[in-house]
Amino acid sequence: KVNNPVPTWGGGERETTAAAEKRVPEFIRHRERLMSKADYEEIVRNTPGVEIGRVEVLPLVHPGQAEQKSPGVVTLLVIPKNDPHHPNAPVPDRLFLQTVCNHLSPRRILTTELHIQGPKYTNIWISISIEVIPGNDEGPVREKVKQAVFDFLSPLKGGFEKRGWPLGKDVESAEISAAATRVSGEIGRAHV
Repeated sequence: KVNNPVPTWGGGERETTAAAEKRVPEFIRHRERLMSKADYEEIVRNTPGVEIGRVEVLPLVHPGQAEQKSPGVVTLLVIPKNDPHHPNAPVPDRLFLQTVCNHLSPRRILTTELHIQGPKYTNIWISISIEVIPGNDEGPVREKVKQAVFDFLSPLKGGFEKRGWPLGKDVESAEISAAATRVSGEIGRAHV
C-alpha cells in the first residue's frame, strides 16, 4: 500500500498509450538530445512539471545582442499555458524557467550556449468604433468584439494561424478591424 504524507505538486495526468506510441519515433530520432529546432520545441514541450503554451526557438540569437548573429547560441522564448496573474499576457516565473532549464541542461550539446526567457510584451492602445445590427444589445456585442481583439492579439492563440501573435510583427489596423467585424451582431464596419 502506497501512502504519501507530503503534498506533491507539478505532476500531470498519466500518459496514454496512444501518446506514448506517438512519442517513440520522435525519441528514437533525437534520443533526448537538442540538435534541431524541432528537437528543442518537442523536448521543451515535454518538460515535466510545467505546462508550456508556446515555444519559440531563436538560433544564433543572444538576448543581450539580438541585432547580431551569435554562433553557438540558442535562445528559447517560453510562454506558460496559464498565468493567473497575467491571463492575457502570460509570463513564466523564476521557478518555471528554472524547471525548463534543469530539464534541458543535460540534453543540450556541450558547446551550445542556451538562454531561456519569457516574453517582453509591448503595450498598445486600440480604439474601435462599431456599428451594432439593429435588434442586438450593444453591451454584449461590444464585449464580444473586445474579446475577439484580445484573442487575435493573444501570444498563445492569436494571429491568423491561431498559434500566437507572430514575434516582431507590427499590429495593423486593417487586421484588427477584420477581427472585430467577424463578431456576430456587429454590422461589419468596425473602424480602428
